[in-house]
Parts: sequence; C-alpha cells; structure tokens
Amino acid sequence: MASRPLRLLLGLGMAETACASAIDPAIYASIFEMNQPMWSHVSAELQKLGLPNGARVLDVGAGPGEPTATILQSNPTLDVTCTDPQEAMVDKAKQRTRKKLAEFEADASKVHFVVAGGGGVGGPPFS
Repeated sequence: MASRPLRLLLGLGMAETACASAIDPAIYASIFEMNQPMWSHVSAELQKLGLPNGARVLDVGAGPGEPTATILQSNPTLDVTCTDPQEAMVDKAKQRTRKKLAEFEADASKVHFVVAGGGGVGGPPFS
C-alpha cells in the first residue's frame, strides 16, 4: 500500500469572508494576536502528533499569518500553506511570517502563501 502525505486542515472556519473583508487589515492583525493562546494550543497539539518531517499543514483563513507563524515556530519541520481569500491579508501574512521566522532562524521555505478561500485550495502541494 503506497503511503500518502498526511493532510491537516486548520482554520477559524469563518463562514463569511465578506465579514473579514470589511475589517481593516491592522485591526484584523490585532484580532489574531489576541487569539495567540489558541494558536499555541493548536501548535502544541501538532507537536503531540509526532508528524514526520515535511508533513503538510493547510492553514485556511489565516489572515495576517499569526497561526502559520506560531505553528512553524514550534514545528519547524512542517510545511505550512497559509491561505486567505484576501490578497491584502496574504501580503500581510508574508511580511509577518517571514519576520517571525527570521526571529527564531526558521526555514522560510517551509511556508507557502495562497490567495484562496477554503473551496479554492486543492492544487499542489495538496492535490
């Protein structure tokens, strides 16, 4: 039996992307900072799974990238795809995540950025 890559899907599950698009990106970023304890918990749960190097994690609706940065800080061997339906949020996520990764000398090639909602992600690296 051929092995298949382990797939994990993370996200807040925001049903209405219109709601997020109505929020100023700076305010949206502060919302994610307030949710840091939740992302620390998700990151700890991922560590408990003992995922292999290169396991892929999909962060749907990541906004300014706080979830992705937190996951990679504690799990530097994972490959994380950070998605949001808003291009401005993906741009912000790129900036924030790269800055945070540089702070703890993590490999920036472990994160990928995609402008897409939950229904628009399915190609590489998740096909």
